[in-house]
Amino acid sequence: MIKKIKVSGIRNVRALSGYKTEDGKSIKPFSLIRSGRLDKAKKKNRDKFIRQFNVGTVIDLRTDVEVQEGSEVIYPEGVQHIFIPLLDQAYFGITHEKKMRKALFNESRKIKDNAYYKNFMVNMYKGIVFEESSQQHLRTFFNALINKGDGGVLYHCTGGKDRTGVVSFLLLTILGVSRENILHDFSQSDIFNRRHNATLSFLMNIFLFPCTRFRRLLKAMLYAKREYLEKTIEAIEEKYGSVNSYIEDIIGIDKAKADKLKELFLD
Repeated sequence: MIKKIKVSGIRNVRALSGYKTEDGKSIKPFSLIRSGRLDKAKKKNRDKFIRQFNVGTVIDLRTDVEVQEGSEVIYPEGVQHIFIPLLDQAYFGITHEKKMRKALFNESRKIKDNAYYKNFMVNMYKGIVFEESSQQHLRTFFNALINKGDGGVLYHCTGGKDRTGVVSFLLLTILGVSRENILHDFSQSDIFNRRHNATLSFLMNIFLFPCTRFRRLLKAMLYAKREYLEKTIEAIEEKYGSVNSYIEDIIGIDKAKADKLKELFLD
């Protein structure tokens, strides 16, 4: 069901192809691809990937600072690039920006118990769905999907797990994929990032050995635990009654827009 795509220099790449909806339809092959940042890949590898999978639109969910600190990405002719900074930069917990490290270190000094690490990440996820600025960016994201041109859509953040994961959860819900399959897709990030996360954890153990709380906070940020999304879903349901109510009333995806998304991405 999970269509893993191997691209040198790009982590956590997979297509949403193959997921069945509750009415028996399937997501069109490679019409929706999610990934981590693209700027670490060599241009020839990135261009080959984009052409091979007929990507017509690339949506970048990173913050301004993340984009500025990365390398410039030049896309093949005809590919539409849309920048939608989903997360407010104040929510430094899922952005990995150099300018945020001091803030993260200061945040780690507040830690008093083990529950803090999980709650920190859950609160970051809640920020994506509850903050007004993020809600506006979510509206922009779905309107971009509805108004896309030819070809498939690739959307990404830095690690392809948190912001990309929340967007995928909402999109798959709209398309009618079961909750269990949505959570399964979400949990694949930790499998696809296993080697990368193990390397970073090893380096943290060496270079951040004296900074136990800071090290543990950074390690918590490496993973996309199923519980993070489950707790976020519970919070949405508690506040809005259901995820579908949130999608319609807050994100503005009414039946007409939902039907358009299904027309674009389902067979």
